[in-house]
Amino acid sequence: MREDEAGQQDREWQQAGSAARGPSAPGDQEREAARRDPSSIRAEDTEPYVGLQYVARLFKIVAMIVIVAIVAEVVAGLGFEASSDRPAWPELMLSLLTEVIQGGVLAAMLWGAGDLTLLFIDVGHDVRASRVLLGRLSARADAGGGTPGGGVRREPRGGEGPGERGRPL
Repeated sequence: MREDEAGQQDREWQQAGSAARGPSAPGDQEREAARRDPSSIRAEDTEPYVGLQYVARLFKIVAMIVIVAIVAEVVAGLGFEASSDRPAWPELMLSLLTEVIQGGVLAAMLWGAGDLTLLFIDVGHDVRASRVLLGRLSARADAGGGTPGGGVRREPRGGEGPGERGRPL
């Protein structure tokens, strides 16, 4: 009984709100039609994952910092070796090459982690939108008599039963 009273009160509030707004404009009618369409997704249905977006940006910024550090290390190594009395170019090149490879792999992994985080955000939006649409379709099916076809039960084509053309299932 309490749920009926709460539902009645909600309807009264909605009616009072629409009466206070006055006559509806053409834009209001379009928004109302979009709201009732079960295939439409409102912006508030897919709220952004702000925290994950910041994490993705952080990963990409750290990847860029690693690249800048690699370039600085190569420049510093070449400058230091050029100013030394006894240059050892083969050893220097080998050590710089290994550092560049390690730093490049780290930067690529960090950039990939940022992209993966953005992918998780997209997946979260898709899952949330699917849940909203499924809830709307379920509510519409319940209002239509319990079947997805709007309360109409459909018979198999041709009047044949499960064992079509004499074949058992």
